[in-house]
Amino acid sequence: SFSVREVWKSKCNQSYTTGEWHIYCERGGQSIPAAREAVRSSGQILDAQCTCMAGLGRVCSHAAAVCFAIDFWTQEALEEEAPTDLPCKWVKPTLKKVTPKVSKDIVYVHHRRDTHENAHPREQQLPKLKGVPNVEQFLERLKEVIPTARVFTLTECRARQEDAEQPQQKAREFKVTLEQPLCAFSLRELSCRGCVSENVQELSEFLMTNLSITKEEADRIEVTTRNQHGCPAWFRHRKGRITASIFKDICRSKRVKCATLVNKMLKPRPLNTPAVQYGIRTEPEAKRKLLGYLSTSHTNARLEDCGLMIHPDYPFFGCSPDAVFY
Repeated sequence: SFSVREVWKSKCNQSYTTGEWHIYCERGGQSIPAAREAVRSSGQILDAQCTCMAGLGRVCSHAAAVCFAIDFWTQEALEEEAPTDLPCKWVKPTLKKVTPKVSKDIVYVHHRRDTHENAHPREQQLPKLKGVPNVEQFLERLKEVIPTARVFTLTECRARQEDAEQPQQKAREFKVTLEQPLCAFSLRELSCRGCVSENVQELSEFLMTNLSITKEEADRIEVTTRNQHGCPAWFRHRKGRITASIFKDICRSKRVKCATLVNKMLKPRPLNTPAVQYGIRTEPEAKRKLLGYLSTSHTNARLEDCGLMIHPDYPFFGCSPDAVFY
């Protein structure tokens, strides 16, 4: 048994009166030329040969299979156009032909994003409810079946009623200390200190009004964070504060995405660029050369390291100079 895989035709002589039809069959997973027939241009079979044992006597059934395959191929395959008969189109255009119009009649609308002015959007129909579910009746039936269900151990939420009964708390100051940085004041902490609004603008005004830091705490933070990159407290107190490195982005916030600014303030990442690493390595040598230059024109000149500097009047600002010159 065998299965026909492909049929192809080749001319044998210059007169083109005869030709050879070859059929390729599969035997044992391999494709081999199984049968060959010589035919005239009129279709008359002149001779048939095959590679099988019966083919030597020209009496095998493979020749008949070749005839059927040739007949099917001439009726089905030759009716279709070959790929080389069609014009080449490397990039087939997907857009329809655009009809020229006067500029006043052209509708400048992006079809993928915007909606055409004459289009009628499909109205969304809300699902129709059969009725309001009776929760109390459901709980009564559930209690008859499972009296120990977890739903019966839950307490009802009466937060709104308790908030209405309790008097409104007075606003208290937010004092930033070394142990309690600016990023420690969460939304829950704000509500505990008298801020009940969830509006971002009102929260900002409330925080700006009640945020404070004493001169003593600002000095403690500066002394503790003098190691800067090598001090965890330096990263902790810079979080949520407008520092000198992002001050330019804050001033031009209309051109910068809000999410980018929030990530820079709340999730600061250390810069590991070659320029920054070079500056960290050569900073001691640069300070030494600067001090030598300033000593020629100043008496008892000195440079002292400093940490995160915070002004008591503007606790939401911060900067970390490389050194302070005295």
